[in-house]
Amino acid sequence: MHILHAYKVCHTEIYGGIPEVIRTLTNSRQRGVTSGVLAARMRGWGRHLASGTSPIKLTGSFGTLASTPITPSYPFALVREAKRADVLALHSPFPLNDIGVRLGIPQRTALVVHWHAEVLGRPVLSRAFAGLFRTTLCRADRIVVSSEKLLEGSAALAPHLHKCAVIPFGVDTAFWGTPDDDMRAEVKRLSAAQPRLVLAVGRLVSYKGFDVLIEALCDLDATAIIVGDGIQASRLRRLVKERGLTDRVFLPGSVSRQRLRMLMHAARVFVFPSVTAAETFGIAQLEAMAAGLPIVNTALPSGVPTVARHGIEALTVPPGDPAPLADAIRCLLDSPGLAASLGRAGKKRAAAEYDLRQFIDRTHALYADSIETRGRRVEASQA
Repeated sequence: MHILHAYKVCHTEIYGGIPEVIRTLTNSRQRGVTSGVLAARMRGWGRHLASGTSPIKLTGSFGTLASTPITPSYPFALVREAKRADVLALHSPFPLNDIGVRLGIPQRTALVVHWHAEVLGRPVLSRAFAGLFRTTLCRADRIVVSSEKLLEGSAALAPHLHKCAVIPFGVDTAFWGTPDDDMRAEVKRLSAAQPRLVLAVGRLVSYKGFDVLIEALCDLDATAIIVGDGIQASRLRRLVKERGLTDRVFLPGSVSRQRLRMLMHAARVFVFPSVTAAETFGIAQLEAMAAGLPIVNTALPSGVPTVARHGIEALTVPPGDPAPLADAIRCLLDSPGLAASLGRAGKKRAAAEYDLRQFIDRTHALYADSIETRGRRVEASQA
């Protein structure tokens, strides 16, 4: 079984939830399964790379518009690469994937759509590409969502519920759960130097709500590290300076997985302050749960508050409001017993329901099923 994963960006270009999902699936080394990745450069000439044993093709891009690479060659590359795939795994939303499907992919190739989110906040774009989205969903053999919440009220998915499957994301709970011996001293040192350390992780984009977190930190006795890169980096650093927080709020950009694991174990609270339903799940909060951190998240109409649940693994607050966000962070910093209880529950839930092996096995089983489904449809059309 050869699987081609197609999305607008790759983990070699940017750190983020969907690229991390693709990296995880392509590096799984499951017997009898090979994978490749088609994505676009953020800017620059096309490239051929490899991640483990998986080849990566990146089409050239003139830059980005509305967070989407301007890469005219991408749909044609998708058609070419799909000819070598048993399963074409499209990660949506990315309209150039849908243009490639409209151009024509092989009838024998199974199509699985990973529906990560609706197109929100861009009604003109949604209307312009509505027909393309419908074509892709009609052609799809299976549609994968990470949470039941993505199915609720989705006009796009409503006609295709019989093809939809809910497969929650997973993380390497063993990796995140235990620091290496070499990093234990650094964890101890940082914990001693910053005993009220708050951690947040994600792309620095508007829907992540990091500006709300910075405002919340103004009245808190806490130090915070916000890990990630993105188009709002300069704006957020200016906000930190304007609020007089440069001595206790730090934006180091992206860090290595090893460094992030160390920060997870040194921190006291993990904050996930997203403000819109564009945040559909929250892989970063899963990693924090696996590390045993209590979570503060927001009451979005998405999977976010169902992963870390209010009063069980998290404190959940209204999105976009610094005051209740500050209150929840303060509560956990001032109540070590509550924080420890939420952290233990989160670690247990991550191991039981969101372990990486479960996610990989369920996803590959669905890919195999989609090949069988596609084969039956081809046979029926030729009869």
